Amino acid sequence: MESGIPPWHMWGNSLVIGPAVAGGGAAASQAVQQQLIRVGYRRPETWHWVFGAKLLAGPNLPVLGNQATVLVLFDLTLGIGRSNIIIPAFESYLFAWSGPAVAPIGELKYSTSVFGPNRIDNPVPAEIRDNRIDEVVSQDIQLGCRVIHQSTSAGSTATVEVHAQFSPKTHIRPEWFRNPARFPGAEG
Repeated sequence: MESGIPPWHMWGNSLVIGPAVAGGGAAASQAVQQQLIRVGYRRPETWHWVFGAKLLAGPNLPVLGNQATVLVLFDLTLGIGRSNIIIPAFESYLFAWSGPAVAPIGELKYSTSVFGPNRIDNPVPAEIRDNRIDEVVSQDIQLGCRVIHQSTSAGSTATVEVHAQFSPKTHIRPEWFRNPARFPGAEG
C-alpha cells in the first residue's frame, strides 16, 4: 500500500463565487468565473457527474416591479488525444425573483444530466427530440463556472456556492493488479 494524494483528488470541488455585481437595468453585468475541476485520467473513459449551486447572497427587492437574476453557467472542456471540445454553458441554473421579495438565500439547484441543444433547426414536419445527456467520454476534463448577476438595482451583488463532482463509469486501475498490488491513493 502506498500513500499520497488520491488520483481523484481534483475530480470534485466546491467553491464560493462572487460577489457578482449587477450592472442595473439594461447595463451589462460582468461574469465572475473560476475553474472547479481538472481531471487528467491518461486514457479515455465514460464519466458521470453531479453539479450543484446554492444562492448564498442576493439583493432583497422591497419594491413592486424590481427584478433580480443570478445565472450560473458550467463550462465544460473535454479532451481525448490531440482533440478537445469546449462546451460553453454545458449546464445552467437560473435563480430569479421579483419584488416585493427577499432573495431565495439557501435555495439549492442540482443535476446529474443536462439537456443538449436541438440538433435540427426547424424540422419538417415539426417534432420534439429529447437531447438528454447523462454521460460524456473523455480522458481530460476541465470545468469552469461563471456567475452573472442582473438586477434593476444597479450595483447589487450576489454570491453563489457551486459544486461539481466527476466519476468514471468504471474505475479499474492497472496498478491494483500488479504483483504486489499498488494503491497510490491509499484506496486499498
